[in-house]
Amino acid sequence: MLTELDVINSQLATMGQAPLTSLTKPHRLAASGLEKLRRASHSFQTRGWWFNTVDYEVVPDATTGYITTLPANVLGLTVPQPLALALRKNGTGDVYLYDLEAGAVYKRTVTVRAHLEIAFADLPPLPQQFLHDLAVWDFQKDFDSDAKRSNELETSAKNSYAAMHAEHIKTLRVNVRAMPEHAHKMHRIRGSRPYTYSY
Repeated sequence: MLTELDVINSQLATMGQAPLTSLTKPHRLAASGLEKLRRASHSFQTRGWWFNTVDYEVVPDATTGYITTLPANVLGLTVPQPLALALRKNGTGDVYLYDLEAGAVYKRTVTVRAHLEIAFADLPPLPQQFLHDLAVWDFQKDFDSDAKRSNELETSAKNSYAAMHAEHIKTLRVNVRAMPEHAHKMHRIRGSRPYTYSY
């Protein structure tokens, strides 16, 4: 398992810098590298993956519609179709679901899929490796002009993303050939009845 310190030391290594033993002491390059890692992790996890997505019952207040039971680390929600709901926050920090079709606060209980932000240390190995490679590449682009090294780091990031994404697909048992939009596209291409795949 990787740590944030491992990522920082990999970033510093691209500059020929000596590794750190901790992140407690101020260090200009380490601070920049840590910011890149945390920003990348936040953006990456917002999409929702097998490791940070959970079904969650949202129970809005019957009067105001405000939600007080969401975990503090929620990045976003996916709502069941055909509902068109958006997670919003007002000026005082109250969180609520907004019905985009009705143009009003949604006040009914609904089960959603919540995307949670997981600390880097608690991520599975494959997402950790991808974020490590992405943050190191991003860091190197800012502080080093070695194009060959940058290309190598880019390749590493792409390869670790591919491995991580393959695990996501395997875990969720997703098969694009079984998705309706793909089936209808194949129907138009073949001119025959589309078929689906089962497991």
